[in-house]
Amino acid sequence: MLWCLACMVVAFIVAKKNKYPTSEYLPASELIKYFVDAIPSILLIVIIIGGILSGCLFMLVYGLLVQRFAGIDVEFPIMALYGLLGSAVTEIGDLSFSLLKRQYGVTDYGTLLPGHGGMLDRFDSTTFAAPVLLLLVEVLPAF
Repeated sequence: MLWCLACMVVAFIVAKKNKYPTSEYLPASELIKYFVDAIPSILLIVIIIGGILSGCLFMLVYGLLVQRFAGIDVEFPIMALYGLLGSAVTEIGDLSFSLLKRQYGVTDYGTLLPGHGGMLDRFDSTTFAAPVLLLLVEVLPAF
């Protein structure tokens, strides 16, 4: 879907810039402005959903590996829940620490990893995800 949107935006930009007949019949400038303004929001949503779904997928693969090589019975729906909730809470942790950095005008949490946000930026999502996943594993064990 993202590729379709990108192709449509490029087509309207080319049509408007080169004065093709399309630009005479369609209000391309308004449509282009709408799509250009919407693309960053759409990309962010796609990235967040992709991260959450990939976390779910990797937890299912991990459950499959545990079941196959360790011989432990695994509840796959619960593993999927671990992946979904863990990934979602990880995103919330990362975004909340980024919000704190923006509010205080800080670009990095340290100088050990310059340009990468510092050491705390490597663990900001874990500070939110670890307690939630510990509670989830205690309440709903998968194996």
